[in-house]
Amino acid sequence: MTVHNEADNIGQLLDTLLSGSVAPDEIIVADGSSTDATVEVVGVRASQDERIRLLEDVGDRAAGRNSAVAAARFGRIATIDGGCRPRPDWLEHLVEAFDGGADWVGGFYEPVGNSTLSTAIGLTMVYVREEAERHFVPSARSLGFTRELWAEVGGFAEGLQFAEDTLFADELYRRGHTPVFVPEAVVEWHPPENLAQQSRTMFNWGYGDGLQGLRSRHYLKVLILGIGQIVLLVMAALIDARLVTVAALPLLGFVVRSTRDKYRHMGGTLKWVLIPLAAVNGTVSSLVGFLSGRRARQRARAQ
Repeated sequence: MTVHNEADNIGQLLDTLLSGSVAPDEIIVADGSSTDATVEVVGVRASQDERIRLLEDVGDRAAGRNSAVAAARFGRIATIDGGCRPRPDWLEHLVEAFDGGADWVGGFYEPVGNSTLSTAIGLTMVYVREEAERHFVPSARSLGFTRELWAEVGGFAEGLQFAEDTLFADELYRRGHTPVFVPEAVVEWHPPENLAQQSRTMFNWGYGDGLQGLRSRHYLKVLILGIGQIVLLVMAALIDARLVTVAALPLLGFVVRSTRDKYRHMGGTLKWVLIPLAAVNGTVSSLVGFLSGRRARQRARAQ
């Protein structure tokens, strides 16, 4: 696992892993220069349990993942991020997939919000079960692979702040590998608490995509829809204000398509407002981030 400033929860994460239905043979914690007591907490735990090992000052997340895999004594690797919490049977399900012959296993991840708004935000930021079954890109917060597979692609691309696990998956797909999706291997994660935090996170995700040239076709579709929607609304307002509602139908259709599977995963009537609101907020933020990342990529190439 890669961690940074997780002193308030790293102990609970270690306890959850070690008390699971299948306990790991070792846990390697790669710390990215935490400024809180993370290193001290893990250091004490490592002195008490030889299965826990600490790597300090490993650099960015990708470098931390690579350092941890390189230091591992075993051939089957499971990854999780600091701040997440696996279900008690998380590792058991990953092991079952490995035992069945898999060399790349994608577990699932579910948002656990502290409020109704946070829950809605989380649902729009990641796949829900129905969406993942149609199209799934494994995330490092719930992932399994063999050391051989990691070595084949040269590990995680270093020097990146975001999207290193997406690049890792894309390279495996490019080489003809297919992950075994194990939806029962669930890791819980805490989504942003409010729309401002969501905007910052989604901007960073989009920036990472733009910087690495990932998902360009998706962002192009969103950009075309956005520009077209603005043009339609302006034209409708100029012709007859009563046409504005009709002109907004493409945007409404986009929101409905992108959120249709999410409502069943949240209770209450507020979901009908908060989920679309979070979906639009996240989409706009990630698009702006993508365009910024793409511009940075073009400037870097020109130098």
